[in-house]
Amino acid sequence: MLTIWMFHEEVHVVKLEEIARLAGVSKATVSSVLNGKAGKYRISTDTQEKVRAVALEHGYQANHSAAALRRGTSRSIGFIIPDFENRSYLRIAKHLETLSRAEGYQLVIASSDDDFEIELAAARMMVSRGIDALVVSSCTTEAETTYADIQQKGTPVVVLDRPIGSGFCSVLSDDRQGAFELVQSMSLDSPPTRVKDAVLIGAMPEMKISQLREQGFRAAVADIPKLQAHCCYGASFDIASAKVALDAARAQIGRTPDAIVTTSFSLLEGVMEALRSEMQVAWSKAVSPVRLATFGDSRLLDFLPFPVNSLSQQHEAVAEAAWRLVRKALEDDYQPETVVIARMLQNRWLTWASRG
Repeated sequence: MLTIWMFHEEVHVVKLEEIARLAGVSKATVSSVLNGKAGKYRISTDTQEKVRAVALEHGYQANHSAAALRRGTSRSIGFIIPDFENRSYLRIAKHLETLSRAEGYQLVIASSDDDFEIELAAARMMVSRGIDALVVSSCTTEAETTYADIQQKGTPVVVLDRPIGSGFCSVLSDDRQGAFELVQSMSLDSPPTRVKDAVLIGAMPEMKISQLREQGFRAAVADIPKLQAHCCYGASFDIASAKVALDAARAQIGRTPDAIVTTSFSLLEGVMEALRSEMQVAWSKAVSPVRLATFGDSRLLDFLPFPVNSLSQQHEAVAEAAWRLVRKALEDDYQPETVVIARMLQNRWLTWASRG
């Protein structure tokens, strides 16, 4: 079973003592009403309504961790991802949910929308519900202290895709090497057209994965004579940010770049939307007007009239590695380690170029 939560602001959890004081009743009465046992203890209707009204007014959230502690386990695993529109994370979630369900666990998933306040609210809510472990793809490297504290208090944390520190079990990709191989696959120094300017379109440059991908990009183009490399970033990994970054690249160069590499599939969508009229040329000519490559993948790329090289995640392998680390943590065998899962290169440019 997969449960999805969406968080937009941090929730203040009111304690039973507060509700009891505000309602003018005992803590035991509040507990009985909110746990559905008012009838058993013959609590009047007026008192029940008063307690519920106070609880509702002050945004009471039941602390499920107490019940979980009594049971010894909640049989639930938390998973926080950056964006529900990111296909890769949803595919990983699908495999992770299958693995957890097979062993009697429920996967509870939330999106941070790449906002740390939302991410923090989700993490705290999941911990309050007594999750047995937390898998997280954090939107900031500054989250290390937060998750170290969560882990110290008894909830093991497994970091996925986006590194935040060395004190955790992590499942990562080799982003620098991946970017290097992706750019090399574009044959920027080979016919049919000479590439003068290559641009990396990314987002959130403060993130470690963004920095590693830029390093790989720059290393791959460093030895190509007379090629100018540019890196332009948007605020988020979305279509609108890609258009902003592409506009910045065009302003720097004075025209559309000869080659564009995007650091996520959503950014590729934004670039292709912005280049729609220019890419129409590829329908009727033997030469693609812009060489494209991206992190992420979709089968739809196989049906385009121009090639887009891609670097796909091995979603099932990533989920299996994450679940293995979760299982070890559940067995009180948590030793920080990093598992690196290589990405798979889809070289459509090679196939397309061979036609000529």
